[in-house]
Amino acid sequence: HYDMSWVKPKPLMKRRHCFELDERIDAYGQVVTPLKDDDVRRVAAEIRATPEIQAVAVCLLFSYLNPDHELRVRDILMEELPDLALSISYHVLPKWKEYERASTTIADAYLKPVVSKQLKMMRGRLDAAEVRSPAVIIKSNGGEMTLDAASEAPAQMVLSGPTGGVIASRYVTEELDISHLVTIDMGGTSTDVSTVINKKESFTTAFEIEWGVPVQVPMIDIRTIGAGGGSIAWIDKGGMLQVGPQSAGANPGPACYGRGGTSPTVTDANLVLGRINPDNFLGGRMKLDVKAARAALGGIAKQLGQSIEETALAIARIVDNNMVGALRSVLIERGFDPRDFTLCTFGGATPLHASALMREMGIPRAVVPVHPAQFSAYGFIMTNARVDRQRTTQFISTKFDAERANTIMSDLVSESLDELKTQGYRRGIEIYRALELRYLGQNYELELP
Repeated sequence: HYDMSWVKPKPLMKRRHCFELDERIDAYGQVVTPLKDDDVRRVAAEIRATPEIQAVAVCLLFSYLNPDHELRVRDILMEELPDLALSISYHVLPKWKEYERASTTIADAYLKPVVSKQLKMMRGRLDAAEVRSPAVIIKSNGGEMTLDAASEAPAQMVLSGPTGGVIASRYVTEELDISHLVTIDMGGTSTDVSTVINKKESFTTAFEIEWGVPVQVPMIDIRTIGAGGGSIAWIDKGGMLQVGPQSAGANPGPACYGRGGTSPTVTDANLVLGRINPDNFLGGRMKLDVKAARAALGGIAKQLGQSIEETALAIARIVDNNMVGALRSVLIERGFDPRDFTLCTFGGATPLHASALMREMGIPRAVVPVHPAQFSAYGFIMTNARVDRQRTTQFISTKFDAERANTIMSDLVSESLDELKTQGYRRGIEIYRALELRYLGQNYELELP
């Protein structure tokens, strides 16, 4: 959508830190210009002379068809620069489309130093606490992986946080025998929307951190917007009331928390509207300050020339409309009829807005978990290990090479099984095979089992 306030995101790497190699593999995987080891060592010396570089991403043309050059570059860089994190596109995303492959590999390398450090600290704390059970990290595809695997493939953790609620929602469809769910998770800073179709999560690889920064790892298809309980209401230059994406966060949080926050938030609005019991927040363990909430809303109410209650209702309606837009994007814009779905509402704030969303979208039913704020955590407990492997090879249907396709598929299955076994998973393994197909001249693919 058009956004006058949009600011182009900064690239994950600076252009002056992009180095070239004189080599070439063509579109058929054949070597046109051989790689020279001395060229790689020259680039390694340039990188070594740039102390701010902490990680290296390697992406060469058509390496998904023939990885020999990338693998050789990796070996030399590991020898020359043993202390730097390293990602190569053949391991991160061996698929066609150079820009998406490069962007995803850069994101993986960008995350490696930070993720490795954090996981090392976490491992130390677990050992100090004498925790004996194995620790796992949730992946973007809703699976789990060991700490070592997470350190080697951090891009697979992008947007993994919201997957727990979607996984738990799939179990809801099985327990209640519901075919289709649309899930909505409203927390303190954002709202995440997804779907469970025919009792299965929806997946995608077409994800962008920001517009123009794709990270195309397999992941549960989740749409995120900046609307949460801590989202701040404000007046723009045109005198219009806006809500978010700025957030008060957990500290200081909404004004009603009494922690020094003064900005009017969605939680303050819901409190003023009487939707939250100020004496029973967190089961009565925390008292909310209604006067502070009214004072926070008073400033923008005066600017709008209306009462505090009218302003609170306007804030709630704006947030509702923002969430309706997200629901439309995963339902109506994809050809689904909302009347065929049940709304699954979780997260600390979503149930407060459920009835308005159902009314606006025409969704006939809703499921509210007993503990909506803990629902995603339940999903993480229920998750299983999952490995996705993908590789591009191009055929025309009239000249389909079944033997070659079966060989590639067998290789992918073997790699997946090896990774699962390395992580300690050997039993109860299910294998799902799929092809991504497109019409000649079409620029996107459809996945077929």
